[in-house]
Amino acid sequence: MPKTSPATNGEADQEALALLRDSATPELYHRNGFRVLELPVDASTKDVNRRKQMVEMAATNGVALPPGPGRSFPLDPAPDEFTVRDAVQRLGDPERRLVDEFFWFWPHEQGQSKSDQGLQHLAQGNHERASEIWSQQEANQSVSHVSTHNLAVLHHLLALQCENHARSNGTSVEEQKNIEQLWSRAFRRWQKLLGEEGFWSRLTARVREFADPRLTAGTVRRLRSALPAALLSINARLALEAVEQGKKDSAARLVEVIRQSGFPEDAIKDGFRQAVEPVRARIKALCKAAENSAESDPVHADKACRQLLDNAIPLLDGLDCLLPAGDPTRDVAHDDVAEQALRCQVAFAKKTHNWRVSVELLESAAVVASSDSVSKKLKENLETVRKNGEDGDDYCGDGYFDLPAPVLDEMEAARKQADAHDFDGAVSRLEKLLAGTGGVSLEADHVPLVNKALAYCLGFRGVRRLNETAQANNEVPPTILRIVERAKAGLVDNLSFGFAKMGNIMPGMSCNCMACGSRIYSQYMTFSFRDVPMLVCGSCADKIRGEQDSGKSKLRDAVKKSTEDFLRAGRLDPANKFVQKQIEQARELCSTVGVSFPSAPKEKKPKVSKSSAASASSATAVEATGVCSAAKWSLGLGIAALWPCGLFAAIPAVICGHKALKQIEESGGSLRGQGRAKTGLVLGYLSIALFIILIIVAATSK
Repeated sequence: MPKTSPATNGEADQEALALLRDSATPELYHRNGFRVLELPVDASTKDVNRRKQMVEMAATNGVALPPGPGRSFPLDPAPDEFTVRDAVQRLGDPERRLVDEFFWFWPHEQGQSKSDQGLQHLAQGNHERASEIWSQQEANQSVSHVSTHNLAVLHHLLALQCENHARSNGTSVEEQKNIEQLWSRAFRRWQKLLGEEGFWSRLTARVREFADPRLTAGTVRRLRSALPAALLSINARLALEAVEQGKKDSAARLVEVIRQSGFPEDAIKDGFRQAVEPVRARIKALCKAAENSAESDPVHADKACRQLLDNAIPLLDGLDCLLPAGDPTRDVAHDDVAEQALRCQVAFAKKTHNWRVSVELLESAAVVASSDSVSKKLKENLETVRKNGEDGDDYCGDGYFDLPAPVLDEMEAARKQADAHDFDGAVSRLEKLLAGTGGVSLEADHVPLVNKALAYCLGFRGVRRLNETAQANNEVPPTILRIVERAKAGLVDNLSFGFAKMGNIMPGMSCNCMACGSRIYSQYMTFSFRDVPMLVCGSCADKIRGEQDSGKSKLRDAVKKSTEDFLRAGRLDPANKFVQKQIEQARELCSTVGVSFPSAPKEKKPKVSKSSAASASSATAVEATGVCSAAKWSLGLGIAALWPCGLFAAIPAVICGHKALKQIEESGGSLRGQGRAKTGLVLGYLSIALFIILIIVAATSK
C-alpha cells in the first residue's frame, strides 16, 4: 500500500467527499478504472500492473487486446494510452479506488469475482441475464445487499449511456420513455441501498482493508450522506450541457427526472448547487477576462463586452434552468455579468465616444441583469448614452483611431489635457496641429476629425469658464464678508443694526460703519444682504459698488469669450447639438448681462502636407456637413434676375453671394457651396449692369 502523510479525520473525509463530487459527472462510468482495464473490483495491485503491461504491449505491437478477467461493458473505441495511465493511477490511490469500486459491479461473495454468475453474464455482454440473477438474489435478501448495489449501478450506467447517445443523435419518444424508466429504476435502487445497513457495513470492512489513514468508518458515513446529491448532480450537469447546446426541451426533461427521483428536497438543492459551482467559476473567469481585455484595450472593449455576453448567456440560461427566480446564486451570477458588461461599455465609450455601439451594449446587458439596483444603474447609463448620442458632442469622429500614429498621438495628448480640464492647453495643441506648427504633418482628410475634437474642447472650455465665473460672482464681496466677520466677533453695535433696519440714521445722531467701524455722521448707505440689514459709511459703500461692478465686468467678459468659443465650435462641427444649445443659451445670457452678441473669430485655413495640398479643397468639400443656404439663395436669385425678376432679384443675389462666401470661409471647411455663391454673384452683377445699360440707352434715345 502507498504511504500517505497523516491527516486529521475531518480533512481526510473532506478529500474523499471531494473525490466523490469530482467523479460524479456524466463520464462517471466511462472513466472508471475497472471498466477501462477490464478488471474485477477485487483485483490486486499485481493484477493492475499486469493488465497495464498487456495494454501497452498490445498498443506497441498493434495487436488486439485480449479481454480482461473483469470485462463488463467494454469501451468502444478502446481506451488510449492516457486513459489507461489515468486508470492505473486511480486504482493505485486508495481514495480514488474506493470511489471506482463503489461505482462498479461487486461479486456476490467477496473475493469470488471469477465464479460470480452475474459477473460472468456481464462479461459475455448479456446484462439482461445478469439483471435477472441480481433481481432474484435481491428478492432472496442477498448477502450484504450486493445485488441491490449492482442493479443500481447497472441501471445508472445504462441510463447515462443512453443520455450520452441522445446528446449526439437525439431520441425518439419511445427512447425517451426507456431512458426515464432506467433513471427511475436506478434512483429507486440507490434509495433502497441507502437504507441497507448490511451493504454499508461491508463497505466499512472494505475501507479497513485499505489500512489507509485517510479512509475511516467516518468516511463511509459521509459518503452515504453525500451520495444522493452527488447522483443528482450528474443529471443537473447533463441539463446544463443541454442548455448550452440549445436543447432546452432535453434540459427540462432532465430537471423533471431529478424532481421525480424521490430524493429529499435538500438533496435536490444540494445536487443543483454542486452542478452549478463549475458554472459559477466559468462565469467569474469570463468576467475577469473581459475586465482585463477592456483595461488593456479600451478601444476594442466593445468586443470584450460582446464576447462576455455571448459566452455567459448560455451559462446563465443553464442556471435559470436549475435554480428558481430569486435564488441568490442565480441572481448574483446575472448581476455579475451585467455589471462587467457595463464596465466594458464605460471603458469603450469613454475612449471612443461611440454612443451608438454603447447603446447596443447596454441594451444587451440590461436583458441579463437580475436585481433592481443593477437594472436601474444600466437604465440610467443607457439614458445618458442616448442623450450623448443625440447631442453629437464627441471628441472622436468616425475613423479617429485609424489616423496615422503621429496625428493620433497629438490628438490623444490633447484629449488627456481636456480630460484633466486643461481646455486651454488642449485647444492650443489642436490649433497648432491645424496650423502645422506642432511638428506633425496633417493630411487634408484629417482636418474634419481635428475640427471635431477642437469643437469639443471649445464647447467645454466655454461652459467651464461660465461656471467658474458664475461661482466667483456668487461669492460674498470682501467688504460684506468683513461685516459678517465683525458681527460674529461682536464688533457691530446694536445701534448700527437698529439704524440699518430703519433704513436711515435719525437726525442729530450717529453710529459706526458696520464694515470698517468708523463713525458715520453724514454719507452712508443701507442695504440688505441675505435678509440681514446692513449700514456702511460712504467710503465702504464705494468699495462695495466697485466690488460688484468688478464682478459684473468679469461676468460680461466671460460671457463674451465663452460665446465666441461656442460660435467657433458650432462652425467647426455644425452637427454638434450640444454646442448649438450652448449658442442659444449664450444669446439669452448676452442679453441678460448687457453684452452684444459677438461674431465668431475668423478661422485660419488649416495647413496640410504638400502631398495633399492639391486635394485639400476637394477633401474638405467631401467631409463638409452641407451646402451653405445663402449660396443656394444666391444662385437661385441670380438665375431669376436674368428673367423675369430683373433688378428685384439681382440685388438680393449679390447680397446673399457675399454673405455665403464669408460664411464658407469662416466655417473652417464645414460648409461648401463656394461655386454656387460665385455664380450667383456673377449673374446678379450682370443683371444690374444690363439694367443700367438699358436705362442709359432709353435716356439717350429720348
